[in-house]
Amino acid sequence: MFMGNDVDLTHELKVEEKIVTGIWKVLYGKKGGLIPAKGMYKKNKCKKCEGGEDHGKHLTKEEIIADKISRKVLKNLRGLLN
Repeated sequence: MFMGNDVDLTHELKVEEKIVTGIWKVLYGKKGGLIPAKGMYKKNKCKKCEGGEDHGKHLTKEEIIADKISRKVLKNLRGLLN
C-alpha cells in the first residue's frame, strides 16, 4: 500500500497513467519486454538456465542491446512524469 496525499483524479493524471503503463509494458512486458529482469532468475527453454546458471550471466546479444536501449529510455524519462 502506498502512503501519500489523496489527490483528485484529473484528466491529466489519467493520461499520465496511460503513458506510464504503456512504457512499462514495453520495457518490462510479460511477453518479451526489453529489460531483462534483474537479480537471479531462470529463463524457460534456456539450456544454461536448466543447468542452474543465472540467466543474467549469459544474456544474448539481443537482450544486452534491448537492456541498453531500455535504460536510456528510462534515464530520459526520469523526472519527466513525476
